Amino acid sequence: MVAMPDSSQTRFMVLHRGDAPLHPRPGTGEPPAVEEACPAPSVPRRVVTAHPVAGSGGRRWSVTGRTADDFYLIAHDERSGRCRVSPRRAGVAAAAGLLAELMMAGHLRAVGRRVFPCPRDEPPADPLLRDVLESVYRARSGLEVEHWLVALRPHALRDVRDRLVASGVLTEVVTRRWFGPRRSTFVPTDPGAPGCVRSRLANGLSAGAPMPPEDLVLTGLAEVTGLLETVVPLRLDDDPGTARAAERRRELPVQLRELVVSAYTAVGSGPPGG
Repeated sequence: MVAMPDSSQTRFMVLHRGDAPLHPRPGTGEPPAVEEACPAPSVPRRVVTAHPVAGSGGRRWSVTGRTADDFYLIAHDERSGRCRVSPRRAGVAAAAGLLAELMMAGHLRAVGRRVFPCPRDEPPADPLLRDVLESVYRARSGLEVEHWLVALRPHALRDVRDRLVASGVLTEVVTRRWFGPRRSTFVPTDPGAPGCVRSRLANGLSAGAPMPPEDLVLTGLAEVTGLLETVVPLRLDDDPGTARAAERRRELPVQLRELVVSAYTAVGSGPPGG
């Protein structure tokens, strides 16, 4: 992962002060104000970080609450550390999770399935999100969401894994056979963490109560990768939950809903239920 240059703080400030538009107002050719082009985040966001909390038998680690992190946890077997889905699907979903985190934080927006950076006074605090945002700034503005899903896919899953290791949510286990190479696997520090994420999604879908945007996006990514039926313990009148998930997906803000649909396109399938 490439670190952000030291001048990034200045660049963000200059972009915020400038009056130049990100793109013209639709149908007018006139530039929108920066505030109009990139409004402040309008959806409530949970700010949850990995930290030790009290638990039976000692200390355990909480889940981060970040979309890409939670996807990684449900996409991997908690005992073996192996990914449950193909690398392509997992990579696309992890990339979508990172883009969703930036959109919900107000650093990116998607209009017509095209991605535009939003000038802010401060870059993201998370190094991985700073790295992704820096890539968007360096590229031509207005590239399609699917372009970024494909571009980020090769390293997204590994980068999310490294972020989870750094935050203490994953632990690296190194094994070596006689005269053989070393082998690293990454498993949850708290083996119950993935189950908490799965249960949270299942409860939200079953109860029909309002779900935060992070969980609605995560539900969509579970659909994209085929994990909703196989991992999330959900059954509604013999329905594996795809119909309910499609209903809940419509509750997402437009740009996040388009992000999930673009993820379907990037893996070569279409969203069930519209």
